Amino acid sequence: MIKIYVIAIVLITIFYTSTFFYRKKLRKNLNRKDYPLKALFGMAMFMVDKFPIAYAGKGNSLNKAIRKISVKEDIKKEKYLYIVNKVSYCILCGILAVVLGLGIEISGSESNEPITSVKRDSIDDEVYNIYYEDDSGAIKPIELEVGKKELKDEEILKIIKGYQEELVQKALGKNDNAQNVTKPLNLVGSIGEENILVSWEISDSDIIDYDGKINSNVDKEGELVYLTAIMTYEKVTLEYVFSVNVYPHQGESDAKRQVQSYVDNQDVYDSQVNLPEKIDGKKVKYYSSKGQNSYVVVTIGLILSVALFFFKDRDIKDKIEDRNEQLLEDYPEIVNKLLLYHNAGLSVKSAIEKIVSGYKEDKKEYHEMLRYAYEELEISLIQMKSGVSEITAINNYGKNCGLHCYVKLSGIIEQNIRRGTNAMTVVLENELESSMIEKKNTMLKAGGKISTKLMGPMIVMLIVAMAIIMVPAFLSMNL
Repeated sequence: MIKIYVIAIVLITIFYTSTFFYRKKLRKNLNRKDYPLKALFGMAMFMVDKFPIAYAGKGNSLNKAIRKISVKEDIKKEKYLYIVNKVSYCILCGILAVVLGLGIEISGSESNEPITSVKRDSIDDEVYNIYYEDDSGAIKPIELEVGKKELKDEEILKIIKGYQEELVQKALGKNDNAQNVTKPLNLVGSIGEENILVSWEISDSDIIDYDGKINSNVDKEGELVYLTAIMTYEKVTLEYVFSVNVYPHQGESDAKRQVQSYVDNQDVYDSQVNLPEKIDGKKVKYYSSKGQNSYVVVTIGLILSVALFFFKDRDIKDKIEDRNEQLLEDYPEIVNKLLLYHNAGLSVKSAIEKIVSGYKEDKKEYHEMLRYAYEELEISLIQMKSGVSEITAINNYGKNCGLHCYVKLSGIIEQNIRRGTNAMTVVLENELESSMIEKKNTMLKAGGKISTKLMGPMIVMLIVAMAIIMVPAFLSMNL
């Protein structure tokens, strides 16, 4: 399996190297802050261009969403980069899954040193999942049951009583009930925390031997066998009799039977249990585990990489929510500036030019500044200068912003342009007042959310403060 992972990593490396210069000009000017996985964009762009995944997400809703957050009229490039960015995350998830799988295989191979024995626990029975390798190199599993280490007579400490039902359950071993016994019985030599000694008498040892194994001559219709448990502690002895319906044993391989028989015949007082060197006369090797978990890890990783492609769409929804909050925040300022320039006698187009010019100056000073309301207003100004009518450009501004308040503002400006009245001052003053009230309410709601988030830490701090005060008080009382 290690070879498969190594081959996969080599193929990934070759793919990365061969696509290193793919569309390098397009990748060169990309901001690493916006595209943190820029290094994988060569592979991602190749996959998007060459495979049907390139056509994913061409719906109108995605176009509108990208248009909102990119503030560009031509969104073809932005959508292409958005899909490439999602694919790059999927590629990273797949690479990590392969590397993790290789790590699991390597660590597993290092721990799978040949063993010659297993340990017998001093408290309870142990089940070992081991593997043996025959002369042909084939590796096969064995589920090995190793009985617990029995205590010697002088180690027994307490009185026997009330363990009959528990003893029956232990004696049944892997069988569900006494009415259908098909697996070996677990005829324990002790029971309970008191380590009560138990010996057994079997009504028909030709059906069940004293090792608890079911012999091969059991009738298919089932046979009734009475078991007598002699439970002894010091001089107190209690006999408990119960019956079991025995059916032919099923499902145990010859290899397991031979290894289990070899282990069961060893001294139960030894903490080290040796394993047979041969099965069916052939030398074998045993391993404590086999590296199979890597399959699960890699499968989960590949599934996550595919799911990640679709879950990344949630990022764009979060960006749109942030954009809308920013638009609401800037709305009173936009209205206020329009009102000031209108009162100064400027036309709508001239007022927009002044607002956009001021925004550009601020943007030069603060390079990472991006305000969607002003960006959309700049696009409307460009439309006006390119020959689009002022009414159409203003209506487009309201539609592109997408919020009710901006649609309302575009309607106010449109009415002023059409009618040429002086009532725009009063309308903008009323709109400014209502927008300030709305902004105040929005800030109060945001403050309430922050207060709610702080409740958890405040409660933890209160508990810590109470503990600091009360613990020393209680300690002093005990003194």
